[in-house]
Amino acid sequence: MLAWFSRWRPRMQRIRRASWADRRLLTEAVLCLGLARFSVCVVPSRWLLHRLGRQRYETRPDEDIRSTDAARRVGAAISGVSPYTPWRSNCLAQALAAHVLLRRRSISSTLYLCVTRERGRLEAHAVLRSGPYLITGGDDHERYTRVASFGWTP
Repeated sequence: MLAWFSRWRPRMQRIRRASWADRRLLTEAVLCLGLARFSVCVVPSRWLLHRLGRQRYETRPDEDIRSTDAARRVGAAISGVSPYTPWRSNCLAQALAAHVLLRRRSISSTLYLCVTRERGRLEAHAVLRSGPYLITGGDDHERYTRVASFGWTP
């Protein structure tokens, strides 16, 4: 418990200096990450995938600049708190949480499920895109092959 607190102490000082809007966004991000992780572990995948949006549909990459800025803030909040959650926040949980946060703000997004085969093992990855920007899962996404896409527009 003490190790967890010492990891969070510098972050808490930064959070205290942040605006109330940023604090609210970080709190939402932590709650959505927990809900997303719970959903990945408990909810049947066909039900979960059905709620993501239209299958085999991609949103337009030319979005309104205001919604793009809000989407980038959501991505920064998710990537900022995900290493510090007490549960494992993998790429799928991050993409689902960011997808929920963007939906709450009526911002369109596309979630991609990708796979690759390395050293005889199949690896999966999830990427979320809003407008022209990759919100989550953007690191080394080029080595994966897209197998499904789920787009949502307000």
